[in-house]
Amino acid sequence: SGVADKPLLGQTLGANFERSVARFGDREALVDVATNRRWTYNELDVEIDEAALGLLEMGIGKGDRVGIWALNCAEWVIIQYATAKIGAILVNVNPAYRAHELRYVIEQSGMRLLVSATTYRNSDYRAMVEQVRPDCPELTEVVYIGEESWNRLMERGSRSDHQRLEALQDRLYADGRHKLLVVLQAMDTGGKDGTIRHVFRHTNPQGVH
Repeated sequence: SGVADKPLLGQTLGANFERSVARFGDREALVDVATNRRWTYNELDVEIDEAALGLLEMGIGKGDRVGIWALNCAEWVIIQYATAKIGAILVNVNPAYRAHELRYVIEQSGMRLLVSATTYRNSDYRAMVEQVRPDCPELTEVVYIGEESWNRLMERGSRSDHQRLEALQDRLYADGRHKLLVVLQAMDTGGKDGTIRHVFRHTNPQGVH
């Protein structure tokens, strides 16, 4: 890779998505084949805003780490954009991790809230989360996809004032560059620390696809 001909956009990921919503509102934006669910840009924007406001109601704000531990699913996309809209930092947890690796990621990232699937193949995510929580006091909330805790997150957001999110978006844009995503490489078999990488909010001129 090298230097691109076109400069990066000075635009938040949330603002970039809103631009797509304005242009393509009634077009299909997301398809979750496994669950046979579909969203237009307008419909997806509503769910993203509700998730973002729900996170705010749970005390998550700019700079807080929010983990996502799941395979590809609609909720992954929703949380990615929701965290971006409030300035929180998304921590992507490898779906193949075991309990000791999950503990490491939570501790190293300073994760405050985890959005998790309940199972994957022969892995019981819920059991592993409960196993490590006593050792991770900074992890104050866990939301399970498809469970009542997810529904509560969205319900909180649906009852919140949307103007709060609009005002926050304006402040994030005024603040300039901020971290969007944290990627932690797995520790090696000797238990040595992995590498933390930060991805910032700037988007390319073609937008996010």
